[in-house]
Amino acid sequence: MDFFETRVMLEPTMANYAAQRATAEDVEELIELDRIINQNIDDADLRTEYDQEFHYAISRATKNEFVIKILPIIYSGMNMSSIFKLVSDEVKDYTINDHKLILEFIKKGDAAGAEAGPGKGETPKRKLSLQAFLWAQDEEFCDCHPCGWRATESVCIEA
Repeated sequence: MDFFETRVMLEPTMANYAAQRATAEDVEELIELDRIINQNIDDADLRTEYDQEFHYAISRATKNEFVIKILPIIYSGMNMSSIFKLVSDEVKDYTINDHKLILEFIKKGDAAGAEAGPGKGETPKRKLSLQAFLWAQDEEFCDCHPCGWRATESVCIEA
């Protein structure tokens, strides 16, 4: 759970700075990684590898050395491949669309758009990704949330 909260806190701001500072080479790298992710969306291992590389490329485009160094440490705390093996076609579509939207904002140098884009708040992708994470961890679930959102009993705010 902390991993996903950290991503929600960090990634929109990284996208903001990347949109302000990305070079043409940074944008070309993101375009290429986006293409590779789309080609390998059904291969959990390759998707994991290139999805993380896409986010690392965004961190490099920020030109912030601390972010560049800390992002791999944050990602090392999760086995994303096991999560990606569980995600639905809907989550795959969100991944493709989210990356394209972020990439467009970065290409245009639209910092506010990049930060406010997908990744800010509780999107369906975030909910489904968190569910996949919890399932991968063999957590117990409760169904007490009115929206049907499932959380582990240990983190359920209604319990």
